[in-house]
Amino acid sequence: LTDVTGVQTCALPISRIFINGKDYSRTDRVVELDPGFYEIALVLDGYRVAITYRYFGRGDHNLSFNLSAID
Repeated sequence: LTDVTGVQTCALPISRIFINGKDYSRTDRVVELDPGFYEIALVLDGYRVAITYRYFGRGDHNLSFNLSAID
């Protein structure tokens, strides 16, 4: 049995989420990951890219991002 981490992502407006460079679709979803370090990037036309580097242990985690519009 492999331990997984459930990561709930939330960003308004809904944007694309990339984890370690892989496209995981939209941010209004739960992604199951093995425990470890991850690069998480959110991309939405007209907004600055948001990137964070996080370690996720076992269990559920929530991430929230505030996207800034490009002036």
